[in-house]
Amino acid sequence: TIIIMAIKKEQPYLLERLGGEPALQAVVDAFYVRILEDKELEIYFKDADMVKLRRGQYVFLKSVFTKIPDKFNGSEFMYEKHKRLFRMGLGGIEFDMVAGHLVAALQSLKVKQPLIDEVVSIVSPLRPYFVEGAERAAKEAKKAQQTRELQIIFLAAGAVLSVSLLVHKIYHLTKNDEES
Repeated sequence: TIIIMAIKKEQPYLLERLGGEPALQAVVDAFYVRILEDKELEIYFKDADMVKLRRGQYVFLKSVFTKIPDKFNGSEFMYEKHKRLFRMGLGGIEFDMVAGHLVAALQSLKVKQPLIDEVVSIVSPLRPYFVEGAERAAKEAKKAQQTRELQIIFLAAGAVLSVSLLVHKIYHLTKNDEES
């Protein structure tokens, strides 16, 4: 598990240097316009509550652009937030695509390159969580498949046993009828 440690700086938070909350909202809006236009990512957003998603992204970015908690368990946080998407195949490649859209959104809003670089330095350490999340979801899916297969085997074995017991019972009933 990777732990992101807060970096103590004397300068204003990145959120303030980007232009505050209105600027962040503009970034989130431009970001989702780009993501929703991306045919390779659209599957992950089909039927998503975009109002909730935009709000969550805004809150997350506001948090990491101000003060990252001293200890942030990004792996578990990202897994819980993206579990459904990891099960659909979301991973490192998709993270790269989304991060590229964030950079493009910042560039489209004429954010200065040093601030974009700072955003990248905050966002890029999250990539391993997406690789890890994809691997974890694949392992969980494999385990679930194995469990289903075992259940089928046990059901089949139970059915065979039931049929065997039924045949045995019929045999003994027929034998008893013949002897009577």
